[in-house]
Amino acid sequence: MALSDKNFAVSKSKKNMILSSNVNDSENKKSWIGFIPVDDTRLFVKDTGGNGPSIIYLNGSYANHGHWKQIVKDLGSNYRHILYDERARGKSKKSTDYSFNACLRDLSVVVKACLLYTSDAADE
Repeated sequence: MALSDKNFAVSKSKKNMILSSNVNDSENKKSWIGFIPVDDTRLFVKDTGGNGPSIIYLNGSYANHGHWKQIVKDLGSNYRHILYDERARGKSKKSTDYSFNACLRDLSVVVKACLLYTSDAADE
């Protein structure tokens, strides 16, 4: 799946990154917390649900989803907040692969699981 630049904006600081979507679904997405299997591991994911623009929070260094708590609170319920712990961080499980490509696969799986992509963002 290729994501188009018109659907996502990236904002990053030295250690963390936020991926936000301007895709605003008309239906209200349900909140959920759980694990998503990827390769040989399981990633902990927290989705606040809602029908506002979606934001995926990417952790840097040794951070976990909890480091975004104040940002999520400050931005409030006008957004759909999706937080996940990277491999071996926070509540996510260990893996044998910590490569950059594994990180990209993880993000892709989280995006697909949370249905953040639209038909016009599919592979061209």
